[in-house]
Amino acid sequence: TVLDMVDITNKRLSKGEVVYAVYPETTAFYLASVSQAPRRVPPGVEPTVLVQFQGDSDDQGVTPVVIVLLRHCFRAFA
Repeated sequence: TVLDMVDITNKRLSKGEVVYAVYPETTAFYLASVSQAPRRVPPGVEPTVLVQFQGDSDDQGVTPVVIVLLRHCFRAFA
């Protein structure tokens, strides 16, 4: 997938949707679930989405919510 070719204005993700997102400080895509759908942002501000990466829970079973640029995220197809 060429990320620069993805039209982020038409990317409508819903809470709970499974996506591939770039894991922080890497260039690798991992499965994640959308925690909060992207919100409208003012012109010039890059949109983000809140996700929880699968298998990223700590010792107490808590999975952190991570902010990912919307352009670094795409739907996981079955």
